[in-house]
Amino acid sequence: NMSIVLRQMGGVSEERQLVLQNPSVRILEQGFNYMDTLIDEFRDSDHRMELVFYYSGHSSGEGILLNRDVFHYDALKDRIEALAADVKIVILDACYSGSYIRQKGGDIKPPFLWGLPSEIEGSAVLTSSMAGETSQESDRIQSSFFTHALVSGLRGGADINSDGLVSLNEIYDFTFNRTIVSTEQAEGGVQHPGYQLNLTGQGNFVLTDIRSTNANVVLLESLSGRITVKDLLDRLIVEVAKPAGRVLEIGLEPGSYEVSSTDDSGLRSAQVMLRNNETVIL
Repeated sequence: NMSIVLRQMGGVSEERQLVLQNPSVRILEQGFNYMDTLIDEFRDSDHRMELVFYYSGHSSGEGILLNRDVFHYDALKDRIEALAADVKIVILDACYSGSYIRQKGGDIKPPFLWGLPSEIEGSAVLTSSMAGETSQESDRIQSSFFTHALVSGLRGGADINSDGLVSLNEIYDFTFNRTIVSTEQAEGGVQHPGYQLNLTGQGNFVLTDIRSTNANVVLLESLSGRITVKDLLDRLIVEVAKPAGRVLEIGLEPGSYEVSSTDDSGLRSAQVMLRNNETVIL
């Protein structure tokens, strides 16, 4: 769940987060008005403002579908751009969501971030599919392929350099690759996430800090293969392909989990009980 991950690992406190389930266009507009007020309130105290807008649901090639109404991509982009945040991250998990990037002549640009995050300004967009593609779901993971990869990456799977932080570049690379691999044999065909960066300055924008979680599992260099983490209800929480030679740290909520590793030698699994402020090493 994106809201949980951002609260646990993204530095987004509950009072600075707004979750709308099945909103109408009117309710979404009210949500934007609320965010305007919230941004103005904290801007008065000289805080740096960073906004993440995440949508998962239905869409057409023209916009996101809210009940029976269409919130057109042009209008959505204008409304997000009007928010007075220093950095705006837009994540769309919906069919044809790549159409958002094409609005008003937008260009797809390569990542170029490095250095200090405090210097970054502008916006970035991640979409679950290209303009002409559907976004697919899976009964096995009880989620869409894109959001499942996104959450797995934010919890630590995308931390390629093992610094305990998941950056914008890392999460895009991870989500792009995992979504393609997961949909290669899917009925709807291969699904290609898209991105657009319109960021100025130097910096590596961090989305989650794995070290800030209350409970962690650390997978050492010797462990490799397909790693899965399931909870007691057999829900798949994290899935990642781990190469040998790399330490992987995964941030989780306190609780009981089954951690499994599958490679050429077979399947290995461990039952793990995580308590507050505890790290388990496997």
